Amino acid sequence: MKLFKLSLLMIILFLNTGCATIESRLDGPLEDFHGNPISPVYAGTKWSLSVINNAEVAGPVIIGLPFCFVLDTLLLPVTLYEISFE
Repeated sequence: MKLFKLSLLMIILFLNTGCATIESRLDGPLEDFHGNPISPVYAGTKWSLSVINNAEVAGPVIIGLPFCFVLDTLLLPVTLYEISFE
């Protein structure tokens, strides 16, 4: 039961904070904190790190960073396939 509650909490936090990886897949290329384009490989993780390093308030982004990293890793073969045809 404790594992279920913890899993549910993590899912709620994930959905609440959003994930830059999902945003990059749906909305196209991301830009870092300074407006520079981010390459599609690990784009969500790179964007999250950019915000964490440059923003004064980055709490939700810190919570979402591990999820972005995992999702970027899972989508890496798809991303590499897509950029090979650009």
